Amino acid sequence: MIILVSASLYWRLMLWFQQSYMKSGYSQLHHLLMGVTITLLVLITLYIAGRCSKENLKWREHRSFRTKLSSFITGFLIWLIPATLGVTLCITLGWSNVSILNTPISDMLLGAGLLMISVFLIEALPEELIFRGFVFKLLQSILPLWWSVVMIQMVLFSLFAWVIGALYSSEQIQFIPGFALILGYLRAVSGTVWVAIGFHTAIMTFAQFLDSIHGYVWIEGMKALQFTAFVLFPSALGGIFLSLYIPSLIGRGVCRN
Repeated sequence: MIILVSASLYWRLMLWFQQSYMKSGYSQLHHLLMGVTITLLVLITLYIAGRCSKENLKWREHRSFRTKLSSFITGFLIWLIPATLGVTLCITLGWSNVSILNTPISDMLLGAGLLMISVFLIEALPEELIFRGFVFKLLQSILPLWWSVVMIQMVLFSLFAWVIGALYSSEQIQFIPGFALILGYLRAVSGTVWVAIGFHTAIMTFAQFLDSIHGYVWIEGMKALQFTAFVLFPSALGGIFLSLYIPSLIGRGVCRN
């Protein structure tokens, strides 16, 4: 509970900073600094929790850097490849139209790279370490069924989103619980939090990259693109892929990792 309360306070502080110091518009530097701050605060909190009780250390994955990186890339591609197919389908059927604005390719690639680092630090890494790492492992020690673990972490993540003010529209109310369900399922099937971190990084990087605030692209039919390409295809095809090809299948993945 202390972890969740602390996390809520950190993100509320971040939002206050964003509203107070980013009134003039989006700043990549401020976004990146907020990410570094949030990640450091979360890592320090998890470290202190581990020092207070050895039970709080069980969520840590004793895997090599290479294995974690491979899992991260897997999660990233699980979103990226189906999403690319979904975007192609939306454009082909005329549901959406993507126009690249007059921005140099070098600036666009640099902006995308910095945005991905910011998303990784401000959202994907800290949120997944808490909810699909610490909280997920804690729930595993209490609940015997894998689906109950996935459902409860979804509720807690949605509650967290409400507390920090992320459920500000009907679209967000529909998206956040489903997003948490997908991430929890990926964590359960793969047996590692790093697949969820990779998936989270990919979807939020591209979602924010397409936002008009960055001035890189102009989208017509954004809702169709978001639902079909960003959510439906990656969650369906990604879940099938993991269930078929990852050795730690649902039951084993949740119970043993």
